[in-house]
Formats: sequence, structure tokens, C-alpha cells
Amino acid sequence: MDFSVDVDGVPIRYRVTGHGAHDHGAHDIVLIHGHLANSQWWQQIVPLLGDRYRLVLVDLGGHGDSGHRDAYSVQQWAADVVGVLDDLGSTDVVLAAHSLGGAVAIGVAAQHSSRVRSVVLFDTLIAGLAEPRPQLPERPQGRSVPYSTVAEAISRFRLMPPQPPVAPELTTPIAANSLKAVEGGWAWKFDRVGRVTFDYDFVLDSARALTVPLTYVYGELSSVVTTAAVADAERVLPPETSTFVQIPGGYHHLVLDHAERCAALIEESAAIGSTCEKRTVLPQ
Repeated sequence: MDFSVDVDGVPIRYRVTGHGAHDHGAHDIVLIHGHLANSQWWQQIVPLLGDRYRLVLVDLGGHGDSGHRDAYSVQQWAADVVGVLDDLGSTDVVLAAHSLGGAVAIGVAAQHSSRVRSVVLFDTLIAGLAEPRPQLPERPQGRSVPYSTVAEAISRFRLMPPQPPVAPELTTPIAANSLKAVEGGWAWKFDRVGRVTFDYDFVLDSARALTVPLTYVYGELSSVVTTAAVADAERVLPPETSTFVQIPGGYHHLVLDHAERCAALIEESAAIGSTCEKRTVLPQ
């Protein structure tokens, strides 16, 4: 079922599926995508969890089918997610997030800890401890001329950052869902106009303030969450409630090509409840 909620004057689209999809205020797993992505990135996870959990898939502002703004920040995207929780009446959620979406989940969990059971981050960079701080492009770069056909656009779709090829049956549905019809052909849905600000202090302060159990999952071969980035995350995240899990052979887009392991970690996080016991998880 597809829904829309107004958040600060912008429609935020989200989809509810899985077990208990028609219930109000059910125990939810909220899936938050990364930068320039959309809710379709979770396509491999949904069938692995949907028979046991109600799943909420959010399109953050400026992404997917949600509306666009003049400017974006992690704090604003966190407000988008909270708006969805308010619309659903969700009071006991697991936040599962990929890449930049992990920073958004950290903000939501820090500001609304009473509503968040646990958090799972998949290859999320927690940066900003040292100067200069890495920056996202102020505006998304790339092709601005429309593709003439959907097939042409899909053939040009690439995961970013680059990694070894992922099976087409995993990427083709994502590419198709990432397109919109425009004058002259087809273009990517994400906003190319709005200014993007990565508010490092908000993310770092939120990470340090976390009180809910958090699982930090990263790919062994990720070009985003490097060994140094893991060390930074270990310095920032509260040690008594944080668990670090490496996925051997994994790159950045773990939720696509390591879906079964990611789904198992989400389910494990959902079972943690209010227990704040630190766990040690060895690579499998």
C-alpha cells in the first residue's frame, strides 16, 4: 500500500507491506535508503522479512516519488522519517538504513529514542571527526539530457560508488523505479536542483547521544566504510550499546548482493528489544 504525508510542505511517499500491513501502530521495521537512491533498493530484503514483520519503505525528500525542496540536510531527512512514523502511529520501530540513510536513522533514533527499538546501519560513513570534512556534491552531478527510452536509461544505470557488477536481475528493477517521464524522454527521479548540506555536527552529536541498541554493518571491501572509517565509528558510537559486524567480501551495496545476511541482522536487531548488551559478532 502506498501513502503520502506532508512534511514541512512537501509530500513524502512511503509504502507499507508485509505481515500486519493493515494494522495501525504495529511493530514496524522502517527501511531508509541512501543518497540518490529510493525505497526500491530494499527489494531483496522485503521478501525475506515480509511474512513476519510490517515493513515501511520511505522515499526521502528529493528521492523516489517524494517531493522536492530547495535544500536538503540530514536533519530535514530525519524529519521526513518522523513524519512517516507520525502518520502511521508507529511507536516501536526498528530503523534499518543504508549508506547516507544511516546518518538519517541516527538522527531519528537520538531525537526519538522512546519510539525506536533498535538501529541497523549498512555501510554508513560516520565522518567529520577531522578536518577537512568530506563533502557531498552540493547538487547531484551527472547527465542532465533525458534518455530517449527506458531501455537506454536502464542500460546506463550504475551503482555508485563503483563495485564489481551486480546481477542485472537485482539492478534492473531499481533502475526502472528510478526513472520518470519528462519532456523529451526519461530522467532519473532524484532532485538535481536542491542544495545538499551534510550537517556533520548534527550527525556526530546524535551518534554520541544514542541510547538504543545499534548494529553497525560494513563490507570488508567497501570503498566507503574503510578501516579508518570503522575506527572513527568506534570512537563516536556508544560502546555499551553498539555492535560491529563485518560482511566478508562485501562492498558498499550490501542490501543487494548480501540480502540474506542483511535480513538476518535486521531480524536479530528486532529481537534485541530494549536490551542494551554489547555483543561481539564474528565475520561469517
